[in-house]
Amino acid sequence: MLPVNQNKSRANVFVCIALAVIGLTISTVVILSLIPVYLEDPSTAKSRSRRSVGEIFDGSSYVVEGWQIKRKRAAEQRHLPVANQSNTISRDVDCIHIVSNELNYKIVTHYSQSYRYYCFNWIAKRSQEVSSVSFTFNSDEKKYIYIDDITLNSTSNLIINGDFERSILNEWSCGDQSCSTNRVQNEVKSGQYTFRTHSALALKQLLSKSIESSGELYQLSFWMKSDCHPSNPCTVVVHIGAFIIL
Repeated sequence: MLPVNQNKSRANVFVCIALAVIGLTISTVVILSLIPVYLEDPSTAKSRSRRSVGEIFDGSSYVVEGWQIKRKRAAEQRHLPVANQSNTISRDVDCIHIVSNELNYKIVTHYSQSYRYYCFNWIAKRSQEVSSVSFTFNSDEKKYIYIDDITLNSTSNLIINGDFERSILNEWSCGDQSCSTNRVQNEVKSGQYTFRTHSALALKQLLSKSIESSGELYQLSFWMKSDCHPSNPCTVVVHIGAFIIL
């Protein structure tokens, strides 16, 4: 029979070994859990990071808010793509896709220091012989919304003077107001001019080409920013379809 002291020493050794094994097991589990993060493709990680903070599209036409996208019938969250500013459609760009009689989106936006890019791929279910594209802005009278580089591409860009570099009196209308004072040279996205508005205003352009329902893809894209406060965000309703008087 071993002395009591020796028994205590053996017990202490067993306890130390058991604790060391447990610690090693925990460390191994932690390390293994981190391996997929380090092995993740950088572009995938960047996309996943953006998706966690993206723009929100919700409701029958979609709503954009913050930096997260949610579709009504899709759980996947996707970040808006990098801009395609050419006059042809980039079918590789991950735009929001919709098939409907008319394109109608309500965008809820608040303060952003830099411009954000919006891109939508639309297939019309109904032809429109006389069509227009419009942006109906609504903001606090002291808060501005800026929009620039608007394009609507099918076989060619259907928007005239979407960068507002020329006088906008001929191509764009602003309801019963003049658009000339909204064409400014500060806070531009590109070039020397951008469109700026506050309060309630509708910016509209009559398209020179009719909208076809033959499966033709229309890609609407633009850049936008605002200085609206999150507690009182601005709204922008984007519409493409039959010409209407705003």
